[in-house]
Amino acid sequence: MISFLQRILQKHHKWLFSILLFVIVVSFVFTIGASPGIGTGRKRAKQENFFDYKLDSERDRNALFQETWISAMLQQTPIFFEAQLQNLAITRAMELYYAKELRLPDPSEAQLKEKIQQMPLFFSKKTQAFDPAIYEKILQGLLGNPRITPAVVQKALSDDWKIAFVRDALGRQGYAFISQAKEALAKAETQYTFDLLSFSPSPDEDEDIEVSEEDIHHYVAQHSEAYLEPESYRLAFIEFNPEQYRPSIPVATKELLKKFYFDHKADFASLEEGSDELKQAIIESYERSQSLAIATQKASDLAYQVYEQELTPEHDALKALLEQYEVKLETLPIFRPGKYIDDERFSPDSLSIATTLDEERAFSDPIKMKNGSIAILVLQETILPHLADFEDIRETALADLQKERRREHFRQQCEGISKALSAIPEPHNREDFEERTQAMGLSLKTFSQLKLKDAHGKISSAVSQVLPTLSEGKYSTDLFQENRCEWVRLISKDIDAAVITEERIQEQLTSLEQTAAQQRTEAFWMENIQNWAKRQPGHKDEKP
Repeated sequence: MISFLQRILQKHHKWLFSILLFVIVVSFVFTIGASPGIGTGRKRAKQENFFDYKLDSERDRNALFQETWISAMLQQTPIFFEAQLQNLAITRAMELYYAKELRLPDPSEAQLKEKIQQMPLFFSKKTQAFDPAIYEKILQGLLGNPRITPAVVQKALSDDWKIAFVRDALGRQGYAFISQAKEALAKAETQYTFDLLSFSPSPDEDEDIEVSEEDIHHYVAQHSEAYLEPESYRLAFIEFNPEQYRPSIPVATKELLKKFYFDHKADFASLEEGSDELKQAIIESYERSQSLAIATQKASDLAYQVYEQELTPEHDALKALLEQYEVKLETLPIFRPGKYIDDERFSPDSLSIATTLDEERAFSDPIKMKNGSIAILVLQETILPHLADFEDIRETALADLQKERRREHFRQQCEGISKALSAIPEPHNREDFEERTQAMGLSLKTFSQLKLKDAHGKISSAVSQVLPTLSEGKYSTDLFQENRCEWVRLISKDIDAAVITEERIQEQLTSLEQTAAQQRTEAFWMENIQNWAKRQPGHKDEKP
């Protein structure tokens, strides 16, 4: 192991613990089984490697997502959705595969140290340079999670070092023609003078449109997928409250309490050294930690026995097991992913583990509850998607139908205006043109010598896209939006030739080359994913 990391990755710190708990929860979201013992993968008839990773293997999948998350945190890559983590993990698997194909060695201590010292996460805000104290604090925080070891962090950093070589190899300078650079620059420096006409529906037309009950029923039948109740889960849980185990904790010796204090000294920094308050706080904290450890162990033991005996929630042997552990099965409100469940004991993230459970694996890994207890989630029933009762969705369907009919009426109005505009003769007289458009209910705004690069916030993206395609004196088709229609009439366009210098052309060429390199890399990864997908059983292109 690299000695530079060994010296740093030995202590423990808890300031990132809450974040890392979320990392654990996210890792469960991507598991098929609920625990190392429970997840047997019996449903899988065939395992398929994805660039050296067995995505059907819970162990491989957890390792990949854990390393991806650690890398993203260290690289300061924000992750807001599960899909982002999935995409990063898939790309990481491919990048590491090609790193192996290139026979890239692991970085030396000096190389890894140099990479770490260049990472902005470890920079001081004052000096904007690497700060060893910040580095140590962050790495200690990572190691505060028992699931993250020095070896895992070291592997993530080493793999990042190799991935950087792969990205550099694929991201070499792209190629673009000088003519392309001139064309792009000329487009950016073109000055457009044009009329922008817009039409919005009258407030009077926004009144409810009368529809019959038969119309609503017919609309629901045609759009039944929009009114399906999504898959949901009937859950129960087994709670292991640490407080019930506190009386069984042996009285701690002074030596044991002293060791506990020095191992967790930062937790007592606000208390006076040698005070009775400090002594009591140490005893309380020690007993809490011990009772939590007992509760966690008992929950793990029960989960293991459930798996070994292949018990179901309805099995008679489960009742005996619950009595043996002096716990009980409690029910929860029906849980639907993405919808808040009205139970303050659980967070929605923790209950999302239910999506990984099924009839064969109805019991989850032990998880932590908001009240500090340890719980095992139990899947009692998976409620499949189904059409909601008509009375429950009637008002929603009515509003949707009225909205659709208003939209269609507005669409027809816009088409009629397009025909009327095409019949207007060339407006030699500006006043006459303004009067005609005003009579049609259109608002008119004229832009003079506007460049598209300066148009943000002034015109819509649809107008920006259509302007380069118009000829002088011609109207665009109607640019239909939810509550507005727009038309563009191009008056003139002129290129500001004074700013198209050799220096600007070279700048544009460099920008195009970088874009080409990025697109080439993205296309390479996409091609790899598609080729892999075609090899999977059941794909229409799969060859026997």
